[in-house]
Amino acid sequence: MGRVTDMDTGFGITGATVTVDLDPVTIMRALLITLLLAPILDAKKPELQVAPVKLSANPALFFNSSNCQSGTSVLYVFDPAQHQKPHAIWSGGRPIPVLLQRVTTQELLMVFRNHLHLVNMAAGTVTPLLDADDHTRLIAVEGKTIFFLRQTVPDNHLGSVSLKTGKDKKTVVEDYHRGRDLLYRHDIGQPGAIKQVSPLVVEKFLAVEESGFWVITADQCRTVARIGRDGTVTEIIPYDPEWLADLTTHSFSPKRGYLALAVLHRDQDFHSERTMVVCDLKAKKVCFTDRNIPLGPDLFSGRAMFLDMVWRGPTIVGYGGPFAMISTVEAEKDLFADVKSGRRLDKAAAATFKPVEFEEIPKRERRGSLELAFGQVFFPGEDKPIASVLDDRGLGVRDIDTSAEGKWSAYSDPKNNRTYLIDGEAKKKTLIMSGPSHDFQWLSTEITK
Repeated sequence: MGRVTDMDTGFGITGATVTVDLDPVTIMRALLITLLLAPILDAKKPELQVAPVKLSANPALFFNSSNCQSGTSVLYVFDPAQHQKPHAIWSGGRPIPVLLQRVTTQELLMVFRNHLHLVNMAAGTVTPLLDADDHTRLIAVEGKTIFFLRQTVPDNHLGSVSLKTGKDKKTVVEDYHRGRDLLYRHDIGQPGAIKQVSPLVVEKFLAVEESGFWVITADQCRTVARIGRDGTVTEIIPYDPEWLADLTTHSFSPKRGYLALAVLHRDQDFHSERTMVVCDLKAKKVCFTDRNIPLGPDLFSGRAMFLDMVWRGPTIVGYGGPFAMISTVEAEKDLFADVKSGRRLDKAAAATFKPVEFEEIPKRERRGSLELAFGQVFFPGEDKPIASVLDDRGLGVRDIDTSAEGKWSAYSDPKNNRTYLIDGEAKKKTLIMSGPSHDFQWLSTEITK
């Protein structure tokens, strides 16, 4: 008889010792299955392969075409300045590559299987930014420098949190993803291109600013800190051990003198309470705190609500529940604080502030040689759209996108499932492909060398 102890099932179920008695026949079957599955389990995951297509310095259109029956997708590129038809550069099943940014004329950033890849379109070469199994996430592209995070701890929660019932029947967080990320940079065309910016371990990335990269650090003595592009670390304030970093949101004051953080304490209700903490960035200290702020009704069917924070001046911040900043002050819904004096404003003082003014979006917006409306493209001065993806109810049912400078547009016609190119300067519509297509994305770059 065989005996197996401390068995790991391989499905993430570990803990108590398991004892199993096995007969010889069962053991032989298990060995045969292991031998048969070994080549499959050891096989490498499919690598990203891209067919070479040389691009001009002009905007290029990327889009997908999917076959629902076979479950395969094809990624196309079309450069209207030099191509007669779209070129297929990738095909396969899920996951499909996600395009992020065109860094140079020929080089493009893609995400495939949670890894960042730099693709040279002219050569058809694909280079992972990090030669490791750890996932990578883009932070910023500045010139020919790419900043990204290396995820050293897998996110087994997949962005979700585990909840339980706590004191006073509140719904509190039991467990969540505790990131341990490292900041790297990749300098295109430079020797030793991959460099670690700082050894500082990051639990939550907040923002990219001119002053540096704002983060919440990991480990026990967590802090809100700023990492300079040269790796210099400036600690701002301690981050309370009972605050949940992954659920923290932030807002900088207009002149970048203050940083407001909306945090969730472990004792607070996940759906209805938050705390606001404001940091004086020059003094490196907390200058204002307001606890247990009600978030109001849940308007998004179970989605965790966030605290709205809107700066009304260099030192005045408004905050409250969903859309609280849109209206005038009503009862306790809208709260205001003068963070310089460290006090909440009373209702009389707060009532002097005007509601936030939102710029009215025009029905038709001029972009370059085209005019755009929701789901439609017009030649300037014409009443009838040259392109539309709207149905009879005015809802968008297909994809459409226009290049940043407004010379080109492309869309999938819902009437015939064909893909068309709109040339704004020539005032011309051209069929470029038959069949359903989606995920239109015009990518361009200021770097043309």
